[in-house]
Amino acid sequence: MTITIILVIIGFIIYWIFIKDGAYKQGVGELKSGDFHKAYGNFHKTIRKNPKHFMAEFHLGLCCKHQAELFKETDTNNENFKIEALNHFLRASEINPNFLKSNNLVEVLIASENNNNLKQEMISITKNKIDKTTSAIKEQYSWLNRI
Repeated sequence: MTITIILVIIGFIIYWIFIKDGAYKQGVGELKSGDFHKAYGNFHKTIRKNPKHFMAEFHLGLCCKHQAELFKETDTNNENFKIEALNHFLRASEINPNFLKSNNLVEVLIASENNNNLKQEMISITKNKIDKTTSAIKEQYSWLNRI
């Protein structure tokens, strides 16, 4: 009887975290429609609920990347958006090393940066984070050695 109750509770928790993830799904819809601010909030809600939600981290990175592109001419926080995007992509890679989209976007984000000081800061952040991770992740970021 006790084991049944425990299994029901575990099942409910799994359902709540992984299946009934309304904030995440809403965030994806908002991201697709271009409402980056609302999407950003929903992905943060998801991560507060489940800190290992690598897809929410990845989509937060996309929100920040889009914000940086959207306001590149007028917003002084443009560089902050890029750094935040980088950190979310790196966190997604850390949570799920097999998720290569994140690695690819880190490379694109760094390679496409025209501001050399910001580019060097992004490389430094990436190398520092990668040095603290597993060898599988380090191998995925071996392209850093070519920069």
